Amino acid sequence: MRRTSIILAVCLGLLLLVNLIAGIASPDQWAVDAAKAKCAEQGWQNLDLACARSEVSGSLFGKTATIEFESRDKNQPKKIRVTLRKPVNFVGWQVVDYQEEGHQR
Repeated sequence: MRRTSIILAVCLGLLLLVNLIAGIASPDQWAVDAAKAKCAEQGWQNLDLACARSEVSGSLFGKTATIEFESRDKNQPKKIRVTLRKPVNFVGWQVVDYQEEGHQR
């Protein structure tokens, strides 16, 4: 029984170490890329958008990101906000929320 506990503890420790390394090694740009992919899925062309703000925060177990884009079309100004998460650091970004809103003038 003790041997099983030691093996389980070592495996859990290795999993946490891999998660930590993956969190440090994965660039925040991947969150922006995932947000751009969601915008493309919604019909936006990559050149139509400019990244206005990018905020990524994380912990030992995962990350969250909020990416804001602005349309470059001055005749139809829009702001797009994409919220993403990584429940653990060694999986890809998942879109949690997508919002489009017109600019207030």
